[in-house]
Amino acid sequence: MYTVLINDITFYKSDEEGKPLLDEITGEIKVFRIKKGYRVKALEYLMEDFDEDILEEDKGEFNYE
Repeated sequence: MYTVLINDITFYKSDEEGKPLLDEITGEIKVFRIKKGYRVKALEYLMEDFDEDILEEDKGEFNYE
């Protein structure tokens, strides 16, 4: 039996209309991470009672759409 844990988590910002914050040069969505040394208690409990049946292995071809 294995425990499901979080490997990586990123965030993005959006305005009140839901438009993401874009990089001024590339036009891509700016991606953010939690600064080192900070704890976010809500994320510590994220995996409690998680149903691992909804997971699939990432083989580098995953499409989120």
